[in-house]
Amino acid sequence: PIAIRDSQTGEMIELQDCIRDVTARREAEAALVRSEERYRLIVEQVTDVVACCDPKGFLTYVSPSSEALFGYRPEELVGGDAGVLIHPDDQKTVRRAVVAFVAQGPGAPPPSIEYRALRKDGRIIWVEARPVAVFDPKTGELIELQDSTRDVTARREAEAALANSEARYRLLAENAADMIICYDWRGVLSYLSPSVRRMGYEPEELVGKRGFSSLHPEDRDRVVAAVMAYAQAPPGSEPIRYQHRGYRKDGTLVWLESISQAIHDPETGVLLGFQDVVRDVSDRKALEDELGAARDAAEAATAVKSAFLANMSHEIRTPLTAILGFSSLLAQRLGLDALGRQHLERIQAGSQALLSIVNDVLDFSKLEAGQTEITPAPVAIAKTTEEVLALFQPQAEAKGLALVFETDGTLPDHLMVDPDRLRQILFNLIGNAVKFTEAGSVRLKVAYARDLERLHLFVADTGVGMDASQTARLFQRFSQVDAASTRKHGGTGLGLAICKGLVEAMGGGVSVESTPGQGSVFHVHLWAPPTDLAGPAEPASEAAPAEDLRVLVVDDNDVNRELARLLLESFGVRVSEAQDGEAALTLAQIDSVDLILMDIRMPRLDGPSTLRRLRAQPGPNQGVPVLAFSADADLEGAPWAREFDGLVRKPIVAAELLAEMDRCLQAAG
Repeated sequence: PIAIRDSQTGEMIELQDCIRDVTARREAEAALVRSEERYRLIVEQVTDVVACCDPKGFLTYVSPSSEALFGYRPEELVGGDAGVLIHPDDQKTVRRAVVAFVAQGPGAPPPSIEYRALRKDGRIIWVEARPVAVFDPKTGELIELQDSTRDVTARREAEAALANSEARYRLLAENAADMIICYDWRGVLSYLSPSVRRMGYEPEELVGKRGFSSLHPEDRDRVVAAVMAYAQAPPGSEPIRYQHRGYRKDGTLVWLESISQAIHDPETGVLLGFQDVVRDVSDRKALEDELGAARDAAEAATAVKSAFLANMSHEIRTPLTAILGFSSLLAQRLGLDALGRQHLERIQAGSQALLSIVNDVLDFSKLEAGQTEITPAPVAIAKTTEEVLALFQPQAEAKGLALVFETDGTLPDHLMVDPDRLRQILFNLIGNAVKFTEAGSVRLKVAYARDLERLHLFVADTGVGMDASQTARLFQRFSQVDAASTRKHGGTGLGLAICKGLVEAMGGGVSVESTPGQGSVFHVHLWAPPTDLAGPAEPASEAAPAEDLRVLVVDDNDVNRELARLLLESFGVRVSEAQDGEAALTLAQIDSVDLILMDIRMPRLDGPSTLRRLRAQPGPNQGVPVLAFSADADLEGAPWAREFDGLVRKPIVAAELLAEMDRCLQAAG
């Protein structure tokens, strides 16, 4: 308003006023205030630090988030130099970047500047700043720099770790003896480590080519199929390993082993390619081939040896059958004078010694080949061990030795152990003790450790004893303590080696303590759990066959047939004979018998083949019990053994033959 006054009196005559509508301006100002408040609120809520500084670099505004990022409250920074937040080593770099940005003038895109910043507590962090320049629209001069800064420490550390990892990996890859190869799902190579030069190639020669093309044609389809199948596996699956042949650049064929790892996109799981570690295994393959050839040769030699030993056993047992059998029949006859009986006993003793040697060689051969079978069964342990000791009573009495059996009362009634192998072990140890003891005693002590389920056997003698050098080689094959004992007592030197092998096959161990001149103590321990089951009742020795029993003896050896006939007839058995399988089948169609005793090895038609034809053809003897009658070394392990109703080993032992006949006849009803 303007007041109009009288020029003379000075009194206000009137009041003049000019009124303008400012509604739009006031509304614009209010909107500006609201906008500034809204953006201030946004700035103060974001985690990035927003700051403004004048052209000289002094801060005019800092958002509250500065305290979280830098450790400074805004009021501590406003008015100060922005450079206080920049690490001294990075200040020149940052200033040059800002100056270069400002020099571009209005409209230049904000740069991203990363640098190290100093927090108030002295800790160094990495930050990313994105400055914006504000220019005077009229003069074009810089008015203000506005900046948004965020913490990128975690990212920088991750990038540094990744870079270090990649550097280490590349260093390893480029210096590894193995070849590192990367290729996509089509097999196109993207990376090869320098060690590929061992194949005659430079890495860059192969990049971009298909790696499968260098595979041997016979291996290519197999390898591609394996890799493609692996490509279908889910991410994270274990790498696959395969061997294949490949070619060096000069055409040389080599064996390679590859470990292939599939590479998947970590976000989508899409297969990106494969990374292989490839090693030249040509030398190893050559060694494996040599070992394989040596193994095949050893197996062939073992087979030849087994066949030789089996034939040797058969050829030796066959005449021994006649010697032992007829000498046994002769011993039953009256009228022999003392000298004749002495000669007969020496024939029998020599034959038994020869049979023992054959058995030792065969047993050791089976142990050496790992073919020994252990068959645990319930055994009345005290009775069995005492019976074995009693077998040596005649020998002990002849030498004036005392045989002593001891047990401490810890033995269960029955233990699960292989009865035949147990007897063989005891027979060997007690036999040696009696053989090498000239005076005193042989003592067998049996004990049991229930907590460990261990059977302990102690065989002690008062013999010559041994020194440490002798006991060290005692369980070696073909070993005896000295040449004098070999000349005096004989033997193969395999007995204790067999004993040790059997004990170990039964899950136990054997040891010896000995003093020269004072005797020896052998200790055997076997795993033998207790059982409530009783073993099968033992048949009566040489039980007489039933009256009017009819037996057909089938054997191509005339002497064996005669021996079997005489032995069986001495027990009242009616015997018919056949010299081969064909003759046996003919007789079986005519005469009904109660049992057939059949040799295994016969010309034209062997025992197993004869048995199968007998079972297949209707007739009076189609279901009659048939016992295998053989001098073969391994009757129980033979493939045909289960086809027969029983097994009788040559040389014939009358008690064993009659017991097996009785068992089969009772089983047949």
